[in-house]
Amino acid sequence: MTSDLRSRATRLTLVITFLLIALVGLTLALVSLSTPGYAGEKISNPILEAFLEQTPTPIPTPVGAACGVRMIQIANIATDTVSIDLANDGADATIQAITLAWPAANGELVNARLGGRTIWNGSEAGGSTTIFSDLAQMLPTIKAGEETAVTLEFSTVAATGRYVLLLHLGKSCYSFFDSQQSGPNQSCFTTFDRFFVDKQEAGLVVRNTTEEPVSLDRMLIFWPYEQSAINSIRLGDGENLIAAPAERSPAEVELPADRVVTLQSGESVKLNLVFDSTAPLVNYAIALQSDECQSVFSNAVSPSVCPVRQDGGVQVASRTAGLILENLGETSQPLDEIWMTFPAGNGALVDVILDDVSIIDQASGRFPKINSPASMTAGVDLLPDITLPANTRSALAFVFDQDAASQHYTVELDLSDECRVLSSTRREEPDPCQMVTDGDEPIRVGGNKLFLGVRNIGSRQAELRALQVDWSTHFNGALLGVSVAGVPFWEGERGEGTATVGHNTDDVVPVIEPEQTAELQLTFEDPVVPAPYVFRLDFAEDCQLSYATQGDLTMPTPIEVGGTIDDLPANAFDGWWRIKVSETEVFSVQVTPQTVLQPQGLRPLVGDLARARLLPVGGNDYLATHIRIFPNLAKKTSMNGFIDRVVTDPGPGYIVVQGVRVEITEDTVINREPVVGWIAEVRGWERADGSILADRITVTEPQSERRRVDFEGTVDDWQQVSDEESVWMISGIRVVVNVSTTIHHGIALGETPVLGTQVQVAGNMISASTVEALELWYGPGAAVEEFRGVIRALPESLIGDYWTIEDSALGTCNVEENADATACKRVLVTSSTFLDMSQAAPEVGAPVEVSAKDENGVLEALRITILLDEE
Repeated sequence: MTSDLRSRATRLTLVITFLLIALVGLTLALVSLSTPGYAGEKISNPILEAFLEQTPTPIPTPVGAACGVRMIQIANIATDTVSIDLANDGADATIQAITLAWPAANGELVNARLGGRTIWNGSEAGGSTTIFSDLAQMLPTIKAGEETAVTLEFSTVAATGRYVLLLHLGKSCYSFFDSQQSGPNQSCFTTFDRFFVDKQEAGLVVRNTTEEPVSLDRMLIFWPYEQSAINSIRLGDGENLIAAPAERSPAEVELPADRVVTLQSGESVKLNLVFDSTAPLVNYAIALQSDECQSVFSNAVSPSVCPVRQDGGVQVASRTAGLILENLGETSQPLDEIWMTFPAGNGALVDVILDDVSIIDQASGRFPKINSPASMTAGVDLLPDITLPANTRSALAFVFDQDAASQHYTVELDLSDECRVLSSTRREEPDPCQMVTDGDEPIRVGGNKLFLGVRNIGSRQAELRALQVDWSTHFNGALLGVSVAGVPFWEGERGEGTATVGHNTDDVVPVIEPEQTAELQLTFEDPVVPAPYVFRLDFAEDCQLSYATQGDLTMPTPIEVGGTIDDLPANAFDGWWRIKVSETEVFSVQVTPQTVLQPQGLRPLVGDLARARLLPVGGNDYLATHIRIFPNLAKKTSMNGFIDRVVTDPGPGYIVVQGVRVEITEDTVINREPVVGWIAEVRGWERADGSILADRITVTEPQSERRRVDFEGTVDDWQQVSDEESVWMISGIRVVVNVSTTIHHGIALGETPVLGTQVQVAGNMISASTVEALELWYGPGAAVEEFRGVIRALPESLIGDYWTIEDSALGTCNVEENADATACKRVLVTSSTFLDMSQAAPEVGAPVEVSAKDENGVLEALRITILLDEE
């Protein structure tokens, strides 16, 4: 009996033991499954949940005074271009983007101009797009009271059809043109309370802020259709389907009479776009229209080198802190490394979650590493192939083992190709800064190192969080490292000339004790120069120190201005410049050898546009760290000739071609080093002083290859060499005329020319300043008639038939109404006519310069130059 009881007790003990083991095992399994970072499981992300639940920020109400640009409802079509006239009745307006649509028959959009200035070049097909000005140039501005035009150039002949143009002129400020509208619609001043994208849906809330009812009966919707097509468009409740589907932008929606939505004053309605895949995040433009007025919404974003941006600030929820990221690009962005600083009270950092998946490499042993009295810094090793998907929002969450404090965080995300996202939080009540520079001259240089002395005059430790610095890349090159009192703080390579860097090494966070002096050491790629520099040091508890190389500079960061160069020093470089921003605002700017001038080597001229980065030096005077010149280009031009002079210092320098200065910049395409006496073929732009800014230069050696030249001038001298050859001096150029030369218009070989006669020559250069004439157009005999005009009619064959050219000085020529009008001149173009097509090709409507002679009642063209249509 006792043995049986013992046996039962033993069995019961074993069963309880097994149950306990199973219970412990189940508990451990549950703990493992709930632990952040557990492989194979999705993880709750409170940052993402909080973002999806939050109410989006309302969109600002449009400001009428800033939107004074109106477009005249006429599209002027001329061959491959379409022009739309503008007038600005309000304040200065800057074009930040242009959304447009055009007939598919036009082919690709290849160029856009504002007035005579090109604001965009490229290749856009599909019949609709949103274009942005070059970020390296000054944004195009329509001045108050100005009348100008937007000109669009296409790859084929522009067709008659529908053209839609939306100018983005600032936040909530637009100018709209639709060639199918009978007149300009007035703005309803209806606001858009919020715009939101979630998975495959984009939503826009429209509110009537006027005192009168507004009816919405049609709309035009632009979106980046290459990313996703629209399945359905709904207005109001979810059942009110107003259009579907739409595969290409823009979608034109005409509401049926029974579905027109009328908004009373203060009433709102939601517009929903449902896509067949992930909805695009940006580059929407929506025009809501009625017969009386229209409202425009847009969230166009200019493309940038780094398409990743932060949406909102750092958010905190329970044991988690994080931020929302948006990848606005068309490709995924690999996430290489994360550095962050967080409050020490958060405890240990235990996981990093992207959306709902852990992305850290728990086995790396580098997570986290560094402690300090006020905070902790972690350099996080990530799992391989972590990316931010294209056109997607993502939530990045940092999970701690204790509740997360609201302050203070700094986060640096390193992506590919120098793409970075920097984020930080600030205290609501910052303490006074107790950091100062050390000594009267805190800056010193040595080799490729720059030293800045600082001193802590406060009563507590100063922990460096981040360093912002501006420097001259033209001399120093890239920033490679930062240390504090010998302790490494940051290592890497930043070559932008301005950088904000945070702690990213395995060393301790640098701390400067009270009453302690420390020296910051910045290591650059090349030997450094003494000035100019601007620093901002961010310490813990929002203590900051700003310093610039001039003692009276108080701005922690430079200012940027753009305007017209109004005055220059004698050498056009070093010294004081005047940059005129407006009639009442002029900046006096000091340019030094350390100032970075771009394009490198370009000689600035009065009248050129300039965008300058400036440091205040007292009063209205400024020190320039960077200036980008946008030359005032009169017209396109070309020339051939011998190189008289080559200047390479300062580089890239310039050359002189037959007395004309030719500027060479870093953007000039040149096939080989220029040599004095060699031949240069130049293509570029004529500047205000007659010099040429070269786009392309082709250099050839005269002995190795004869070069064709075309020019005109007057006869200075003449000498008969033999019965078969003579030498003419034409405007200083020696021209050999022989039996192989074809002479046009009234003079024979060996006959003495009249000095001062205007002639044209086409031939080969055979040595410096010597041309062997292949053809020579001579002017005596009938009087040479010269006039400017416009081509009004062309024959099927350009050569050997008559062109009808309007002589603009005599009036207008309409060949359909009266081809015999005095202004309609029939000009015979023969094989002897010198056709100059270096600027443009002959076409109806093209402006021309004509030189012709009356030969027995026939006006025979000696020379016709086709000009660029500057309109």
